[in-house]
Amino acid sequence: MELQKLIRITLDNGAVEFQGRTGMVQGFTAGAGYPQVWLRDAATIIPASRFFYPDAFLVTWLEEHLAFQKADGGLEDWIDSQGKSDKNTVETDQEASAVQSAYQVFLLKGKGWLEKKSAANRSSAVSKRPSNSFFGTGLTGNAGSSPAPTPRTGGYRP
Repeated sequence: MELQKLIRITLDNGAVEFQGRTGMVQGFTAGAGYPQVWLRDAATIIPASRFFYPDAFLVTWLEEHLAFQKADGGLEDWIDSQGKSDKNTVETDQEASAVQSAYQVFLLKGKGWLEKKSAANRSSAVSKRPSNSFFGTGLTGNAGSSPAPTPRTGGYRP
């Protein structure tokens, strides 16, 4: 019980909400010294935050990250409440973190969140991706030569 209390306090201290490109963004910062929502850190928080926060904290930050996706499929490291984003040159796991996040949410919530409409009736960031990007094709990140694996949870096929 004490551990649950500590997890909740930690999450509460990092919880943020702000208006972004895709609508209201809810997520978690990496700590007191980091006002941004970092892709890798947010991905690692999903297993705990899902028990304490509503669904918006699982997906809106990821949709916002995808709104900053480059034409070549590359993603930034972080987003913030000022509408800024950036990528550190020493890290290369942003795309993998986004895929892991999307897969975790898929296992928890199904594929419906990938098909929803966002604020002002715009398509969500996920559906706006270029056809050669990770979320635009249903193909893996290896130049699109092989289909994505079917999740082990059953029935869904992209």
